[in-house]
Amino acid sequence: MKWQPRKNWRWAIAVAALALALAMTAFASARDSAAVKSAQPKNKPPARAPSNVSSGAGANLDLTRLKRKKPSAGSVDLFSSRSIYPAPPPQPQPAAPSAPPLPFRFMGKLVDGDSVTLFLVIGNQDYSVSLNDVLNNTYRVDQINEDSAVFTYLPLDTQQTLSIRRKD
Repeated sequence: MKWQPRKNWRWAIAVAALALALAMTAFASARDSAAVKSAQPKNKPPARAPSNVSSGAGANLDLTRLKRKKPSAGSVDLFSSRSIYPAPPPQPQPAAPSAPPLPFRFMGKLVDGDSVTLFLVIGNQDYSVSLNDVLNNTYRVDQINEDSAVFTYLPLDTQQTLSIRRKD
C-alpha cells in the first residue's frame, strides 16, 4: 500500500493526538509520584518536649511573646458579618386607639325640674336620652350642662363632649 497524503491525513492526526495524550499522561504520573515521595516524612527521630535546661539555643527563648494579645477597644473584627444594604428605617409606633367622632346630632332638650332629656339623631333614628343612659351599647351619658353634654365611649372608656347650645 502506497502512502497517499490526501487520503490518510485524518489517520495521521489521530496517531499524533494519541501520542501526545500518552506523553502527557506519563509526564503527569511522574510528577505526581515525585510529589508523593517529597510529601512523605523522612525517618526522623520523634521531637522531644523542651526541657528547662539552661544550655543550648532554647535558653534565650521568651515564651511570653507567644501569648496572644487581647484586642484593643478600637480594633475592628475583620470576620464580622456586614451587609451592603442600608438598615431598614425604624417602624413607626402605631397610634394609640382613639374614639371615633360622635355619630349623633343634637336636636333639642327638655328640662323638667331636675331631669333633663336630650333628643339626638343618628342617621334616621331618633333617640331621647337622660343622665346615665347607654346609647347603642357604645355611648353613656355622663353629664348634661347648660351648653354641653359629656358622653363616654365605652370600648375605650374615653370621654367626648357634644355642644348642645341652640343656634338662633
